[in-house]
Amino acid sequence: MIPLNTKIPSFKIINGNKNEMIKKMKKLKENGDLRRKEKKLFMEGPSLIFDLIKNGIKPHQILFTQKYLKKSLQGGEENELTHSINNNQHKRQLKSQEGNSSSYSEFEFELEEMRRKLGLNEREIIGISEEVMKTLSDTSSPQGIVAIFPFPSSFQGHSKEKEEESTSNHSTLKGKKWILVLNEVQEPGNLGSLLRSACALGWEGAFIMKGSCDPVNPKALRASSGALFHLPIQMGSWEDFRKLSKEENWKCVVADSKGISVENLEKERKESEGEKRGIALILSNESEGMERNLDQFPEERIAVSVPMINHQIESLNVTAAGAILMQQLRKVHK
Repeated sequence: MIPLNTKIPSFKIINGNKNEMIKKMKKLKENGDLRRKEKKLFMEGPSLIFDLIKNGIKPHQILFTQKYLKKSLQGGEENELTHSINNNQHKRQLKSQEGNSSSYSEFEFELEEMRRKLGLNEREIIGISEEVMKTLSDTSSPQGIVAIFPFPSSFQGHSKEKEEESTSNHSTLKGKKWILVLNEVQEPGNLGSLLRSACALGWEGAFIMKGSCDPVNPKALRASSGALFHLPIQMGSWEDFRKLSKEENWKCVVADSKGISVENLEKERKESEGEKRGIALILSNESEGMERNLDQFPEERIAVSVPMINHQIESLNVTAAGAILMQQLRKVHK
C-alpha cells in the first residue's frame, strides 16, 4: 500500500487515438523500415514484456489499460490499494513534497503501484484507454499491455537505406557453430517459433534470407518469446550467406523430405575427414521454396529428413520439422 504522505508522479494518460504518440506507435508497429530507422520494437503481451524486463532489458515505454492493471495488481482479489481508494470515494488526498494537497485518480494509483514493481520512472509508464489499446493491438482480444523496446545489439537486418548492412565483414554470426538458416519462411508465427526453438535448443544464431518474414514483425516477436534478444540474427541474400558460410567453414545441412534420415548423419560424420565444423541448417517453408532457390544453395551440402514412422503422413510443417532436426543435429554433432 502506498503511504499517505507519498507524492504520486504525474503520469501521462491517453484516452484518444489522435494523440501523436499513439499515431507514431501505430506506424512503428506496421512499418519495418521505421522500426529499423528508429531502432525500436513494438511488443505486446505481459509474458513477453515482463520476461524481457526480468532479463534486464529496459523498455522505452510501457502502456497499460486500467482493466489490465486492476487484474494484474489484485491477482483476482481486491487488494489493499484498491480497497483504500474505494473507501475514500476513489480518490486520495496526499501531501505533496511542497506541502500542498493534490487529488489523484484510481488509475494513477495503479500506475504508481506498477511503476514501483517494475523499477521504472514515470516517463516510462503510460496509461491508455481500452479504445486506444484496440487501435494498437493486433489481436482480437487485447491483453491490455504493449511496450516499445530498443533493438537488440546483436540484430543485423536489411533496410532500404542500408543494403550493405548485412555483409559478412560485419556479421554478428562470426565464430558461431550452430546456425539456423531460414529461406522464404513468410508466416510470422512460424518464423518466431523457429527462432524460439533455436534459442531453447542451444543454437547460436540465425541467418534469415530476403523473402522471409521480418523477424521484428510484432507477431513474429510474440511467437519467438523474445528470442531476438538472446540469439544473434542476420538478414541477407544468398550471396551474403555463401560468402559467410565459406569464411566460417560451416557444413550446410538442408532439410529435404527426400534426404537421408537425420539419424544416419552419425555414420556420415564418422566417415568424413577433417576438423569438426559448424553446422548451418537450411529450412524452407515449403518444397517449392527450396526448389526455387536450389541453384543458390552452397554446392557442398547434405540433404536430411525427419524419420517418419507413420508413412501415411508425407511431411511435417516447417516449425515441427525444424525443431526435430535442430534437436537431432545437436545430438549427432556433439
